[in-house]
Amino acid sequence: MWHGFRNYLVGGAESRLGKSVLEGYLIFTIISPIIGILGLLLGIYVYMRNPFLETTRTFFGIMVLFLLAGLLDFILMNAPGEAAAVAVGRILVVCVVLIFGGFLYLSSLLPFERRRNWFKAHRIEYVVILILLGMIPASSVEVVSSVYGWGIPDTFPIFALVAIVLALTILALSVLYRVYRSATDVGVRTQCVLMSIGIVFPLAYSGLLVILDSLGAGNPPQLAPGFLLTSIVFLYAISKHKLFLVSPVAEVGRDRKGRPDKPPSNIIGPGCYLIEMKRPDEAYRMFVGQVERGAKGLLISRTHPDAAKEKYGLVKTPIIWLASQPGPDRIEPANLSILQHTIIEFLRRGKDAVVMLDGLEYLISNNPVEKVLKTVYAIKDEIVISDSKFLVPVDPDVLDPAHLALFEREFEVLKTSGGAGTEI
Repeated sequence: MWHGFRNYLVGGAESRLGKSVLEGYLIFTIISPIIGILGLLLGIYVYMRNPFLETTRTFFGIMVLFLLAGLLDFILMNAPGEAAAVAVGRILVVCVVLIFGGFLYLSSLLPFERRRNWFKAHRIEYVVILILLGMIPASSVEVVSSVYGWGIPDTFPIFALVAIVLALTILALSVLYRVYRSATDVGVRTQCVLMSIGIVFPLAYSGLLVILDSLGAGNPPQLAPGFLLTSIVFLYAISKHKLFLVSPVAEVGRDRKGRPDKPPSNIIGPGCYLIEMKRPDEAYRMFVGQVERGAKGLLISRTHPDAAKEKYGLVKTPIIWLASQPGPDRIEPANLSILQHTIIEFLRRGKDAVVMLDGLEYLISNNPVEKVLKTVYAIKDEIVISDSKFLVPVDPDVLDPAHLALFEREFEVLKTSGGAGTEI
C-alpha cells in the first residue's frame, strides 16, 4: 500500500516536473547529514579548547546527537520500505528528545561555579528518564511517503514529541533566566541570552514548518536547518563571548562567611612566586586577598572545590581539582598539556589575573621533573605578557633539594621564616 502510494507520488512528480527535479529531491536529503557534520566539527573544536570541563563534554555530546539526528533523517527519507522507515523514525524521535534534554542539562551547568545541581548528581537517572520520555511518542510512530521520501505525519507521536520538547525547552529557559537574573557579570548575561536563542531555534523552525504546511507551501519536512541555526548561534557565542570557556571573573559580592581570619601580610606585584611553607594556608590567604581586591582568580588545587569554596568563601572564582580519577572540572596530574593550556588560555582572556597552583609536589610525583619545568616555563612567559601573578605553594621538606633548586631559579621565593628569599 505504502509503496503504491509512494510510487504514485513519485511517478506523478516525475511526469509533471521531470527527472532532474526528482533527483533534486534525492540530493536534498543530503542536507541533514551535512548539517550534522558541521555541528560535530563545532563540538570537536569546543572540546579541544577545554576538554576537562563538563560543559564542553556535554556540548560535544549534543553535537554528536546532532550528527546522529542528521544521519537518521537521511536514512528515514531514503528508507527501502515502510518497516525500515518506522524503525528509523522511532530512533530519530528518541534522539530529538535526548538533544533537547541535553540542552536542559547544559543550561544547568552554567555558570561555571554552580554548586548544587540535581542533574549532575543524577546523570544516569536523567538519561533514563529522557529515553523513557522519548519512547512514548516513538512507540506509535507512523510514516508516509512523499516526493521527499518517507516522513512522519502530524499524528499523535508528533504532537507528543512537540509537547515533550516544549517542556524541556521551557525548563532550560527558566534555568537560564534564573542565572541571568542572579548574574552580575555582563558576559554571563550575554551568554545566557545567546544560549536561550540557540535552544529555541529548532523549536521555532519546526513551528514555521507547521505554518507553511497549513498554507499548502509544500515545504520539505526537515528539522536540520533549525539545528544549523542553533550551531551558528553557539559558534558566535563561543567565538565572541567565550561560552563554555573558563573566563576571568572578579569576586564581586564574595561570601564573607569563609573570609580568611587575617589579611595577607604583604601585597605582591605581578610575577611568579614560589611560596615555601609546611602548609599552604598563607598562600591561600594571599590568593584570596588578591581576588578580594578585584583580581580575576583561577585556583588549581589538590583540595576538593567544594571544600575550598566553603573554607575560603570563593563564590565566582573557578576551581579545578587536581585528581587522578577522571570527572568534571578536574585535571589528571599526568596531563600537563591540558593543565598548561587551561592556565594560558585563562591568562589570555584578562589582565590582572592571579593563578594559584597548589599541588606542585603532586605533579612532580606523576611526571618527570623536566616536563613539569617545561610547563612552568610556558606559564611564566604568559604571566609576564599578561602582567599577572602566579602563586605556587610548596613544602621544601618534601621536594628533592635538587628539584627545589631548579624551581627556585624560576620563581621569586617567599618563605614564612628565615632562609634565602623574601619573608612573609
